[in-house]
Amino acid sequence: METNNSRTGVEQIAQQLWEQGSFQIPGGSGAVVGQAAPVSDLSGTFDSWVVPLTIQDRLVAWAQFSPQLILRRFSLFLRREGDLYRCPKVADWFDPEVVRERVIGKAGYHADLTAPLLVFDRDPSRLVWMVEARYQDGSRKRWFVAGESVWEDHPGMEEVTGGLGRR
Repeated sequence: METNNSRTGVEQIAQQLWEQGSFQIPGGSGAVVGQAAPVSDLSGTFDSWVVPLTIQDRLVAWAQFSPQLILRRFSLFLRREGDLYRCPKVADWFDPEVVRERVIGKAGYHADLTAPLLVFDRDPSRLVWMVEARYQDGSRKRWFVAGESVWEDHPGMEEVTGGLGRR
């Protein structure tokens, strides 16, 4: 279960790991541990925490932790010192309002949107935001956002983040 105490705890653990040198980021000595975000499965059940590591407005890495605050994985965007411009903007991955605005751009301003929910597709390492749009005619569509990419859910597809397999 997600709580403010576990959010604070996971942020503290991520900070300690960063300070101990457990997260190796090329040229990333100025990286900052950001605010943890809860990750759910597609049904909305809490699964894990993801903590961004940033330099300026760029996402250079992220760490994912289990509900028990054990490190599951570490993912690196900054591959070489000096390549900060190649890293995604933090807001593209961790700002629900940016996610919401991206969905509005596709779903339209007339849609009533649910709050963005950070979820995963089949495997917890495949992070994606999910937003449901409700329209005046009663129809609904699910939208997914990963970074700058936005796409509509297609029922019957095996996965949301790529591939064309059917369920």
